[in-house]
Amino acid sequence: MRTIKSLLVVTAVVGLMTTMGARSFAAPLLPSFPSVWFPNQMIAGQSKLVNPRNINNDYINVDWIVFYDADGIWGHPGSFVYMYQLENTAGSSAIRVFNVKYDGTGVSDEIGIKAGDLDVDTALWLGHNTTNFANLNEPPSPKETEPGGSPQGIPTNYNALRLLDSVSFTTIDIGITRESLVLYIIDPRPPMYGEAKAQDGTTWWGMVTLLGTTYGDPVPVPSPEPQVALLLLAGLTGMLVRLRMSKS
Repeated sequence: MRTIKSLLVVTAVVGLMTTMGARSFAAPLLPSFPSVWFPNQMIAGQSKLVNPRNINNDYINVDWIVFYDADGIWGHPGSFVYMYQLENTAGSSAIRVFNVKYDGTGVSDEIGIKAGDLDVDTALWLGHNTTNFANLNEPPSPKETEPGGSPQGIPTNYNALRLLDSVSFTTIDIGITRESLVLYIIDPRPPMYGEAKAQDGTTWWGMVTLLGTTYGDPVPVPSPEPQVALLLLAGLTGMLVRLRMSKS
């Protein structure tokens, strides 16, 4: 009986972990993601990453678009394209590295950099602006902001690298009032909100928790595969069964 109760607890914990991982922040600049995407749908938002030493006045913004590429415009039909553009809106120093953290980076179809400005319409994306995405201009949250400068560098000035649990984009120095080119991940898994961090030497920007309050925003990342939760449940179940057998 205790074993059954323990399994129920484990199942509840795994379910809670999955629910928390998939939760939406439901604000205009951090919109909800649909459970069912229609072909070629795009959803846009803006996330704010803060410096833990000065959470109010030292920050950068990340413009982003998630695109369900049903037709394979980016070369991978049926996958999701995650596009990010770094904006050094009020950062105290230049941005050199941008890490997007998510499970199973090896599952991703492609990572890379595209020349151009995410704010402007192209053959690959609708411009990240209020004409195309009304939520970028909706109250009550702060409206989408722009630093005013143009994208910095060319694709060869950037690099994209798969790490164990993240994708790392390195850039030339993105100075204040300037923007990066478009950094992208193509992955078959739909989005959830997850963690990202930008860095410049000893300076970094991300999500910061102080005295129980979290400052800064998440960004869209590929959601964990369902098999991950199932494997976790199976592993914990096996441990409980072995523990029960050892006591009997």
